[in-house]
Amino acid sequence: MKNSLIQRDSAPKYILIMVVSFAATVVLTRYYLELTGYPQIGGGELHIAHLLWGGLALFIASLLPLIFANRRGYDWTAVLSGVGIGLFIDEVGKFITQSNDYFYPVAAPIIYGVFLLTVLLYFELRRRANDSPRARFYAVLDQLPVVVDQNITPEELSRLTGELQQIAAQQSNPTLAKLSSSLLDFFNAEHLNVVQKSPGWWKRLWTNSRAVWRKYVTRGWHRLLLVLGLAVPELLSLVELALLLVIVLFPAQVAQLWAQFIFTSGELDSLNDLTWFAIRFWLDGLSGLLAITGAVLLLVRKERLGVSLGIMALVLSLTVNNLLNLYQDQFEALTYTLVQGVVLLLAVTYRRWYLDDPAAEPAPASQPVDG
Repeated sequence: MKNSLIQRDSAPKYILIMVVSFAATVVLTRYYLELTGYPQIGGGELHIAHLLWGGLALFIASLLPLIFANRRGYDWTAVLSGVGIGLFIDEVGKFITQSNDYFYPVAAPIIYGVFLLTVLLYFELRRRANDSPRARFYAVLDQLPVVVDQNITPEELSRLTGELQQIAAQQSNPTLAKLSSSLLDFFNAEHLNVVQKSPGWWKRLWTNSRAVWRKYVTRGWHRLLLVLGLAVPELLSLVELALLLVIVLFPAQVAQLWAQFIFTSGELDSLNDLTWFAIRFWLDGLSGLLAITGAVLLLVRKERLGVSLGIMALVLSLTVNNLLNLYQDQFEALTYTLVQGVVLLLAVTYRRWYLDDPAAEPAPASQPVDG
């Protein structure tokens, strides 16, 4: 279709920026309010909720792409969109209850669910590829601002000319083929200002962090950290769930005292709803079993299967289990989610660096922990 929507070439990058700023805003806002005792701006009948600041950020984010044409405007749009939706949705509990209850238990799962949907959108955009001449030419147009700004890099120029060559070679759309040929002639005839850009601060931080990690943390230590990250939290979770089961089956006074000592009020409240307790029990048990099995396989050098099971367990816990855990105790579940995110990063990087890299040699069975 001539008027069908075409995905922007840089869409995954902008959605990722929005997701990160969204998550950081919600986490920092919740922890800040908890640590400061939930201060209020205003007095008397006046109360300026942070929802309003989120609306202001969203308003500015919507103005930027309407006013500015270069890429910097889109970068700031992505950042402010994430901040705005984070501040806005953080107060969702007030707008789904008649009592304006910020601490309504369902609010945290709603926030987390929206975050997960946005993350799924990011992966869907990364996966989707449209190789039609029209989509390719839109990708070319998305790269042309660096030509106008006279700061194109060799990598960007190579990608741009490669796209134009493929469009020019096709025969299904003669108009775009001719236009691409003309642009190729321009690039071949003109002496463009090709520059070597220094990477952005985020890429430099990631590159330097990776270099330091690879220098001081050997493969053996990386594997040990991954094993501990998979096994220890899940062992504690399984012990907790076992104690909860004992408390449900044998609600003696001693068991209740242990429950009040070990568990949070949100987890104790779950005992009053055995259906949700049973669902949480089986889900946590499944993810815990997968994670511990993965940790054991890593210890016996069945690395690829172990890492796969570990990632499966973490994804299950992050996408499903934590929705229930956030309903019961948002701050404990939020902290646990951050820990799981770090362990998932350890698992993904281990697979990428040591298992998917053809140059990485498999670890011998007698290799010590320090690699």
